[in-house]
Amino acid sequence: MSALHPAHFAISEVLVAGAAAVAIAWAAAARPREAWLAAAGFAPFGAAGLIGAIRIAGGFDGAIVDVHQALSRLGALAGLVCLVGLLARLSQLWTLLSAGVATGIAALIPAVSMPLFMLCLLVGSVLGYRTIKGRPLAAAASVALLAGAQLVSVLLRSENPALAWHLFHLLVAAWLLLVARTVAE
Repeated sequence: MSALHPAHFAISEVLVAGAAAVAIAWAAAARPREAWLAAAGFAPFGAAGLIGAIRIAGGFDGAIVDVHQALSRLGALAGLVCLVGLLARLSQLWTLLSAGVATGIAALIPAVSMPLFMLCLLVGSVLGYRTIKGRPLAAAASVALLAGAQLVSVLLRSENPALAWHLFHLLVAAWLLLVARTVAE
């Protein structure tokens, strides 16, 4: 795909931004003392979706592409660390420091970004499983669905880039809502 995408790609980005906003509100209502940490976890995904939608709808190229990619990769890692900390009920300061360290390491050594992300997904899946007792599949899927979204996107990208794009973003939006539900438990 080129740097400029068809306009309908923006719809998927808006879906992610909207799901992140709902996830922030849902988690904050359920856990008001940790509302800012929930927001820190979900907001990078929503911001990436919003910037992606603006970029695509406006046909922009250049620096906005870099901002979108940084939010999609480094921001998502920081957000995921915050969500794992929230599920683990770690101290908010420890969680914030962990997110900063993980993001800093990934920025300095990009090759560790995906392994760190996958480690967070694994830990988050286990924590989700422990959080929602009696509904283990929903709990594990609430975090692991993001790995599935990435896998589906990679498998479909060369054959059907539009389907890969929309399916990835649809699964990310579903993931955001499932994690919010898990955090709210």
